[in-house]
Amino acid sequence: MKKIMKLSSNILVLAFILVVSGCGSSENEIEKQENRRAASVKVVKVKRGDIASYIFATGTISPIREARIGPKVEGRIEKIFVDVGDSVTKGQPLIRLEQSTYMSAKNEASASLGMAQSRLKKARLDLKNVARNYKRLSNLWAEKSVSEQTYDKILTDYNIAQAELNLAEAQLKVATARAAIVEENLKDTVTYAPFSGFVVEKLMQEGEVSNWVTYLWYVLHIVDISKIKLECHISETKLVFFQVGKDVELKVDSYPGKIFSEKITVINPKIDPINRTFLIEIEILNPDFKLRGGMFCRLKIVEQEKKGVLQVPKESLLVKNEKHTVFKIEAGKARAQIVQLGISDGDWVEVIEGLNGTESIVIEGLYALTDGVSVEVIQ
Repeated sequence: MKKIMKLSSNILVLAFILVVSGCGSSENEIEKQENRRAASVKVVKVKRGDIASYIFATGTISPIREARIGPKVEGRIEKIFVDVGDSVTKGQPLIRLEQSTYMSAKNEASASLGMAQSRLKKARLDLKNVARNYKRLSNLWAEKSVSEQTYDKILTDYNIAQAELNLAEAQLKVATARAAIVEENLKDTVTYAPFSGFVVEKLMQEGEVSNWVTYLWYVLHIVDISKIKLECHISETKLVFFQVGKDVELKVDSYPGKIFSEKITVINPKIDPINRTFLIEIEILNPDFKLRGGMFCRLKIVEQEKKGVLQVPKESLLVKNEKHTVFKIEAGKARAQIVQLGISDGDWVEVIEGLNGTESIVIEGLYALTDGVSVEVIQ
């Protein structure tokens, strides 16, 4: 009986040892598993420095001047002196109409002018002669030396001569004006470039009739790109950040990598009531004609600038419960930190509250983190 009791005691002791030994193994295993679950992350130090936010917009380049031009008078096009792509200088002849009809009108007007000048000359001589007789007979009439009938006749002749002179003078004015108009019409059969530029479109051909009645009179489209302008629509909410003379960076897809630094020249005071935008205009000197009308352009404009502020990378930010959050590293663990943000330059974001500038924050691996989880920082 004693042997049986001793054997039972030994079995109980052995069981207790096994249980204790098993518990120790479980605790070690849990610790190992926790170590294996440490998240791998990359971190960066919070930095302090200058930052600026930007307004980005797009626009289309236009020539500083352009015109669709044609003859001021009607007629058949005899010659077009330029073609699409040609450069032109101010005053250069571009189009000439057939001139025979206008030459005939000029000759007719010249003849009419000559006749009017002759009629005026004759009317002046006639009045001069009648005036001499009128003066002589007036003196005699005063002395009662001529009859009333003779005096009345010379008075009538004098008035007629004066009226004929007035008529001749009026006819000369009409003939002179007519001759000037015809001369101007003849000159207008040749169309000249109103400014220097390039021909970008040819709307009619030689032999076609330029006709104002049918609105077929635009022959050429020319543009001046020695200076170009860029118009761009900006949201009305950004109006407070704009003023004439503000610097603007421009990029044109046709010249990748090249940045044009310009200034705002016009801010339209009107707000578009439909899309709630206002219009800015930028004029750019273009002496080498690199920029062409119709080119697509991207604008970068400084909105706000701040000096010496705390900043974190944009990729370090999460939104949790509608609040911006970063994970900072403390004693090998990730700690969630709510932050209040300011302006951003697209890569870095200003931190107004929540950090003191000494923290290291997670920039890679943060989406798998929870507050307090162990982390392993990798390079």
